[in-house]
Amino acid sequence: MSEPKHTTMDAIHDAILRAVTDHWKDQPNQLDTVAEYDPFEKNPVNSPGVLFSIENMALDASDQTGRTGIILDCNLTCVLSIKTDRVQVQIRQFAAELVRLVEQKGLSHWGLGNACTKPGNVNSQPALYSPEKSGFESWAVTWSQTFYIGGPTVEPMPLPERIYASKAPDIGTPAKPDYQQLTGFPDESI
Repeated sequence: MSEPKHTTMDAIHDAILRAVTDHWKDQPNQLDTVAEYDPFEKNPVNSPGVLFSIENMALDASDQTGRTGIILDCNLTCVLSIKTDRVQVQIRQFAAELVRLVEQKGLSHWGLGNACTKPGNVNSQPALYSPEKSGFESWAVTWSQTFYIGGPTVEPMPLPERIYASKAPDIGTPAKPDYQQLTGFPDESI
């Protein structure tokens, strides 16, 4: 079994944006924009484009190694200019390709190893993207996925096999011969 890994928000964003960029880099229709969604950005993206955001975070159970699971509701919004030929068909094809990417790269954990689970609830629907009031068509691909933030907890010290005790003032290294093993505990294996 491989070593439990953990990740950071920076690594998650970078891995997903890199996967989108790499997927389209050898395609005839390369993306002009791959970026994190900024709700305060007023300038439109260059089309075609993909914007990544995390819409919600919820605490998941920690695993046996002490890593904290965070369920992220992720969103990849694809954006096309309305000047695109057959834009309604093309935006759906674009979204379908993003669904495939989430399935393929998400199932391979975005290159983050066991720092995340497989994606679930993968969905696509029309989106509202309008840094300018018109001129774009967009669809959002959404999914939920648990990512493990932070490292494993330190393993506790092993319990001693034998316990010895002495009475004060006969304690410490000089009084070692005066110590007696404590016995009579339930489930005593020694």
